[in-house]
Amino acid sequence: MKLAPKAKTLSQKKYLQYCLADILDGYVATVDSPAIALTPELIELYPDALVIATTRDPESWWKSMNLVNGMMANWYIVFIIMFVPKIGVYGRWRVLLMHLSLWRYGDPNIHEGTLKKHEDHLKAVVPPEKLYWYNVKDGWEPLCKILGVPVPDVPFPHNNSSHEAGLRYKEAITAGVISWTFVLAMWYAIYWFFWGRSEARGISGLFTSALHR
Repeated sequence: MKLAPKAKTLSQKKYLQYCLADILDGYVATVDSPAIALTPELIELYPDALVIATTRDPESWWKSMNLVNGMMANWYIVFIIMFVPKIGVYGRWRVLLMHLSLWRYGDPNIHEGTLKKHEDHLKAVVPPEKLYWYNVKDGWEPLCKILGVPVPDVPFPHNNSSHEAGLRYKEAITAGVISWTFVLAMWYAIYWFFWGRSEARGISGLFTSALHR
């Protein structure tokens, strides 16, 4: 995410490829951000790879994405979850993603026209024979046909609904509040151990001295 917008020279581009190859070593696929914004770089690195673009009705997509934006783009979420393991780096990741989106799509933020902009970008950079459009509503069969694998004898998975996204958001906020409570309690304990006790002894000494007088 840092290197891609700055990779101008041959050596910088090769180093970017090295980093991508190192991150993806042992995997057969990658999804979501920031990988989707690095499609040309990944195509160059893995020329035999397929690009499967999940698509949907633009209005439905924006309704869902706008809900996520409302939860994850607010100013306080970064502050609240900063001490939560694993997800605490979200603030740094969000800033990097904005720079990456500005470089790739000319806009740092996701808005109603971002889906079309991304799909137009894919059509421009991916060879037609490597680019497949897929709607998750169609289930296993078209996806398995693209990949050349048998259709599994299990129900098609369905998760990450708006309701589930809301639950994950509430869980993150709750974890953030708990982490802040722990951090503040630790700071108070440290303060009391090093300074509070000495101040208490000093006040106690002054009180005792006054009594003796």
